[in-house]
Order: sequence, then C-alpha cells, then structure tokens
Amino acid sequence: MVIQIQSKVQNQIFEQPKFSYIYGMIIKQKTFIKYVLTIAFLHLLYVSDAQEKFTDDLVIGGNYQFGLLVPEYSIVSYTTTNHAQSFDLAIYKEKKGNDIYEQIFGYPEMGLALFYSTLGNSEVYGKAFAANYFYRINLFSGRNFRIFNRMGIGLGYLTKKFDLDKNHLNVAIGSSINIHYNVRFGSSFQLTDRFSMNAGLSFDHYSNGNTGYPNIGLNYLTAYSGVNYLIGEKTERIESEIPDYERGHSFEVLASLGAKYTRSFLAKYYPTYSAAFEYNYLIGRTFNFGTGLDVFYDTSVIPQLEEAGEETRVTDNFQTGIHLSQTIVYRNFRFSLQEGFYIGLANRVNNKAMYSRAILKYFVNDNFSLRFALKSHLHILDYPEIGFGYKF
Repeated sequence: MVIQIQSKVQNQIFEQPKFSYIYGMIIKQKTFIKYVLTIAFLHLLYVSDAQEKFTDDLVIGGNYQFGLLVPEYSIVSYTTTNHAQSFDLAIYKEKKGNDIYEQIFGYPEMGLALFYSTLGNSEVYGKAFAANYFYRINLFSGRNFRIFNRMGIGLGYLTKKFDLDKNHLNVAIGSSINIHYNVRFGSSFQLTDRFSMNAGLSFDHYSNGNTGYPNIGLNYLTAYSGVNYLIGEKTERIESEIPDYERGHSFEVLASLGAKYTRSFLAKYYPTYSAAFEYNYLIGRTFNFGTGLDVFYDTSVIPQLEEAGEETRVTDNFQTGIHLSQTIVYRNFRFSLQEGFYIGLANRVNNKAMYSRAILKYFVNDNFSLRFALKSHLHILDYPEIGFGYKF
C-alpha cells in the first residue's frame, strides 16, 4: 500500500480540489499578515502593562540563516537546486520574574518574529513569508553569555504550491497558507549595554497539518547568526525564594477529534477520533513523566485498503497502543512529547510499529484541560487533533 501511494506521489497523479474550506476565510496575504501582527502587538502591550514604559526591556534583533533542505522524500531532493536562506526580524521582551515559573525558567523572553525564506528552488517551491510567536528559554545564563532554546509556531504564506498544470513538480506543498514551526538552539554574547550578538542552529518546518494535499511539507536545517539591540531601559529582575515542591501522581482521561486527507490524495476529509487514559508522575514543578493507553478510530483506513484492493475487516479503522510521555510545565500550560507503540490493533495502511504526538495543553482549572495535538509516524505527520481532558 505504501509503495502504491508513493508511486502516485512520484508520478504526480493527483486530483486538484476546487477549493479548501479550511482556508476559505483567508482571502489575501496582506490581510493575514496584518491580522497576525495586530494580535501579537496587542499581546506584547498587555504583558508589559506592569512596566513603566512599553519600550522597557524591549529588544529588536535580526538574523541570517543559511543551510540545507531536509527532504522527507527523494523527489524533494531531485527538485532542490540551491541552499535554503532565510532572514528574520524579531521583537521581544524579557519576563522579569513576577512568578516562580519565570524565575525557574531563567527569565524567559517572548515575542514575535517575521521570516523571509528561500526554499531551495524558487521556480518550484517559491518563497516563504511567515509570522511566528515564540518563547526563548535561557538554559544557561552568565554575566555576558547565555545558552538558550527558542521555540515558536505561527502561520506562513508560500508563493508557490502544487498545481497539476502549472507546477506539478511541487508535491511538497498543496496550499498557500501553512503552519510554520521553528526551533533553535543558540548562544548570545553581550557586546555593550545595548548590543548583543547570537549564533546557533535552527530547524524550520512548513506544512498545512495534513488539512490539504499534497502535504509532504518542507524542512530545512540552517546555521544562523545575528545582532540584537535593546531599545528602552533595562529593568531589575525580581528574585524571591522558591518554595519546595512535593512530588505526586495524577490520572487523566482524554478525548480528541481530528481530520485528515489520505496519502493517496483523495479530495476528501476523513474524521478521526481518539481516547486515552494517562498516568503522570509529577517529578517536579516544571516536569512530569507519564504513560498511558490509546484508542484511535481513523475513518480513512478502510477506504484506503479498499482502494488498494485489500480485504477489510470491521475493526480496521481502530488502532490501539501504549505511550510514554515527557511534559514541560509552565503555569497552566503543558507541552508534551509522546512516543507510542501499536499493540493489539495496528494501522494496516502504513504498517508502522510506532506513533508519536506533540501536544500543547491548557488547564482551564485544576481538573479540566483543552489541548491541541499533532499525531505522526516518525517525521510523517498523520493529522492534527483538538480535544479535552479531565484530571483526577
């Protein structure tokens, strides 16, 4: 089945949909950029209301990136002719330690970054414009030197997408509007009271979350370097005693709903459903370790098996498995990575033994949570999910 699907990709046997209702509300690129900038700017204003001036602790910085595309399929390698290059402009503020989480995470910074990127082949993949909301966590802080991790997610506009008649070689991107994910590891060095420079490695990903086709996605790994400038005045950090934390346990039940296109590029959405039961060991205030049971119901499995001429069973849409999870805690937010193994009922379409999830969760109160998740098989995205959970 996988060979047949990949053959369709390589031979560009697609049916182009007339429209995608997911992006029907986004009419123009300018409207999208203005909306993202307005929301991000208002948020920066809100989080800085405790300071005397908006410009206090406000930093503006720029970086240049240079590197290589990391293709998921060989067909992307064949159509890549140049290195990937990117420029980003970021504006951000340092948190001052108003609660213990800000102090524990080394006074993290939050802000907005704008990107312009080449994608290895301007004729096939075009250029990318993106707006990205990010957090930067200091892993090590010295007097004039820092080691940090920066992670951000936002939306991107790509100037080229798949078109059966005009751009059939672009089997990676099927929509103009895409998710943009960026993660960086780097270091910064303070040159003067206002200027600093930074350098490190960056990973960027563009895809539409499997809500349109094709959706192989584009990844690139780059080295970057740049400079930062403090616009306003540097204010004092708050330092307070952090109380002891008592380790404990928690249990949670979860339910989620998703949707996907199939890898055979049928112009149709298939709903997905999942349920989970999870146990978490609360190692510390900022980190949890867990394990759990999963049940998936993917309505695309039987249609794909039938298309491939395979015999089907009533249970083929079901998959069951167990997972391990690692969770970072920041206030009411949780960011988790899960590694799962199919046990009992596996996915007969891709025949993978493992699955994984990246999950962002927000606790509305002590018990009830909302979450957004991306389920994948290694580096191949399967589908996005939204859901809720109850902890007891």
